[in-house]
Amino acid sequence: MKERTVPQPADWYADPSGRYRNRYWDGSQWTDQVNDGGRSALDPDSLAADIARTPPAPGSRVASAAPPPELPPQRAAVPPRQKSGATGFAAFIGAVVALIAIIVLIVVMVSSDDDTTDTTVPTTTTEATASEWSQA
Repeated sequence: MKERTVPQPADWYADPSGRYRNRYWDGSQWTDQVNDGGRSALDPDSLAADIARTPPAPGSRVASAAPPPELPPQRAAVPPRQKSGATGFAAFIGAVVALIAIIVLIVVMVSSDDDTTDTTVPTTTTEATASEWSQA
């Protein structure tokens, strides 16, 4: 006759992996919730499938008044970066304004370097005498 195993109720038991002091058994499998000296956490390394379904050993239940743990909400490790179309447009406008300012600066610098050319117009005067005017 085959001996029937009585399922263990959901609660904290000694961690079957030995990595932590206690691990939570949900009534059908081991969870990633662990407890080590009163601090609860999630085990980043899941148990092997054969261990995860193996019920806790009788008598390994931890005397604890703590209620069954609730899983924390799953969050991304790094919050996703929100892209905004306005940010790209503002960067484009800023680049155009900077380019125009550089062009204006170059034009001003080049035109101020032309001081070497003589811009004075020579004037010639002809003095006509009164007699020359009267003959005309």
